[in-house]
Amino acid sequence: MAESVQAHGGRDPPLLVGRFLDRRPVTCLVAALLGLTAAQVGLWAFGTHTPLVVVCVALTGGCVGSLGATLMHRGLQVAPGNTDIAMAAVSTAFNVGIAGGAFLGGRVVATTGVQQVPLMAATLLATALLIVLAGRCSTSPTT
Repeated sequence: MAESVQAHGGRDPPLLVGRFLDRRPVTCLVAALLGLTAAQVGLWAFGTHTPLVVVCVALTGGCVGSLGATLMHRGLQVAPGNTDIAMAAVSTAFNVGIAGGAFLGGRVVATTGVQQVPLMAATLLATALLIVLAGRCSTSPTT
């Protein structure tokens, strides 16, 4: 059931985000990171309440899809003459993130239990959000 909820939650948000990427790419990135952080905090806080877990999983699906679209868009902006290399770099970064997340999640499960995995994920996502916001403050207000 969780796969179905995440798939349906992840189907439409990237289409919606696509409407705003050219005009507000950083805003789209911030929104995706905020949504993912909120979903992970929700899973950590309400992990035993099935209806809230379903909402958090759907939010995760939508935000992951939006995050992927946003980062691919940014890769194409940064390297317009080398789009093949840019897409390979984005794909590699995603795969490294998946592998690193699996490794860290495994370490957390082994040492503290599965209940702490969403908290660790939320902490990493909040850190990424702070980095994006710090970079936004040092660039033009239109990004």
